[in-house]
Amino acid sequence: MIHKPLSTRQQQIFDFIIEEIQQRSYAPTVREIVRHVGDKSPTSVHRHLKTLESRGYLIREANKSRSIRLADQFRGLPLDGIFAAGSPIQAVEDVERFDLGHMYDPATHYMLRVRGDSMIEDHIDDRDLIIVRRQTTCRDGDTVVALVDGDNATLKRFYREDDGRVRLQPANETLEPVFSTNVDIKGVVVGVIRPVKASKC
Repeated sequence: MIHKPLSTRQQQIFDFIIEEIQQRSYAPTVREIVRHVGDKSPTSVHRHLKTLESRGYLIREANKSRSIRLADQFRGLPLDGIFAAGSPIQAVEDVERFDLGHMYDPATHYMLRVRGDSMIEDHIDDRDLIIVRRQTTCRDGDTVVALVDGDNATLKRFYREDDGRVRLQPANETLEPVFSTNVDIKGVVVGVIRPVKASKC
């Protein structure tokens, strides 16, 4: 199943569910989710949970308390899409999965295939696979997957400037950094896999 990008509220709910399962070994109730996100009514939370379920993030059992569980926990790390800097992430039609043992939790990590050479000096090349930890915050110097001005996807190093802007720095001396006050972090890169090239006979 292709995991489509989540809205800010959907990501907030999903992150809270993951945190609760990791810390308490069971999922929160809808009431606890409502309290966490600050909604006045469970109606919108139910709608977001239904979306998360339909997109393959969650599995729920009807008429059961604490019935939420994470989907695909033991089926490997999914390759969610093709990532070309400056463009939206293109979902892949047939989602591959990579067995990386227990190094990365599929509930909190995903993979993208890189298109382009904006990070070659950090040893991230065209067609490499990057492992991304799903999160909405980061530290200066982190390599992030981010949306700039709402729709331009990019893979860069993240830095906060003194004037309030964010600098997204490529690792390629031929490219200029991107400056913006509207940067939405979609995850932090925590690993790189380089496909093995077939040798010539």
